Amino acid sequence: MRYRGQPTFDVDEVRPRVRAAFAALRTDGFIARMNFLCCQGCGCYAIGQMVKERGGDPDSGTTDYAFYHNQDNESLRDGQPFYIAWGGRGELIAQRLREQGLEVEWDGTQAQRICVKGLTPPEPDATYLDLVQA
Repeated sequence: MRYRGQPTFDVDEVRPRVRAAFAALRTDGFIARMNFLCCQGCGCYAIGQMVKERGGDPDSGTTDYAFYHNQDNESLRDGQPFYIAWGGRGELIAQRLREQGLEVEWDGTQAQRICVKGLTPPEPDATYLDLVQA
């Protein structure tokens, strides 16, 4: 049983995996920022400015970006699920996170931020399953 505010994951295991996923996203051409500004509104505004500086249209919905802000970083620091704001190819963001062994919850739509819940739970031991099903 978990109590409110109790960590759900070990931040020392999760944070390096998040860094690796964001590095992969930058390699994929994303604007990818961690612990970026104070809130989602300020982060989205700043991302829009970066897109304009690159000659893009921030309102097109085609720019690839991913970030989590200071408030989300507090959740990460506390070992709690946190959210990633994004634009462009959400499927690739979720894939890069999962490739690092992170558990992702996302409904696949642009209306929802991508939630990182911690490490992907290990697969059940086949021997254990055999015993339970017997």
